[in-house]
This record gives sequence, C-alpha cells and structure tokens, in this order.
Amino acid sequence: MIIPVNLAENMLIEDLLNQTKLIKTNSVFWHPYRFTIFILLNKYKRLSFAQLKKGLKVSDGNLASHMRVIEKSGFIITNKGFEGRYPKTVYTLSPTGKHQLKKFAYLLSLHLSDNALERTS
Repeated sequence: MIIPVNLAENMLIEDLLNQTKLIKTNSVFWHPYRFTIFILLNKYKRLSFAQLKKGLKVSDGNLASHMRVIEKSGFIITNKGFEGRYPKTVYTLSPTGKHQLKKFAYLLSLHLSDNALERTS
C-alpha cells in the first residue's frame, strides 16, 4: 500500500529542491560586487570600467579582478577602445549572461515569495 506524502512534506521537499538549484547556480553571482555589476549592466545595458569603478567605489585592481571572473564565465562582452587618446573599456551583458541572470533571479524569487517567507517564519 502506498501512503501519500502530506502537503507539508511536499512543500518541504519542493523547498529543498529549489534551494539545491539556487546553490548550484553559477557562483559568479554570489559575490555582492559581481551581483551588483550584473544588476547595473542589466539596467543600463552598457557601462564603462570608469563608471563601474565610480558607482561601486572600488579600486582598479579589485574591479579588474571581478570583471575577469565575469568575463571568463562568458556572461559579459568586453569592448576595448579609445576615447580620444585615452583607453576605454565598455561592458555589456552577453545573451548567456542575461539568461543566467534571469535564471538566478527566478530561483531567488522562489525563496522571497510571500509563501516562502510565511513558511520560514
């Protein structure tokens, strides 16, 4: 005889599966600066290194390290050129980056929904 699992157990199992998906999501998003970079690029579409540095209030080296990690993931497109005589690097989200950001936001929203918050309180 098969005994049906009650609703509370189903909800717990679903929560655990969603948490596992969220944890397994690309680790590029888990750093606050990198997550902020994704949010800013999603909102403004194109940002220069100088704009990101000023907005995040980080050093050149710190920002360059984060951008390298994101670039290696294939989530951004980097365009290097010159503005007058000065070098200028501009970043945009790649199609893969947009897709992964939406996926991460969706999984995160599952945990921030009213139902999820009610279950945890």
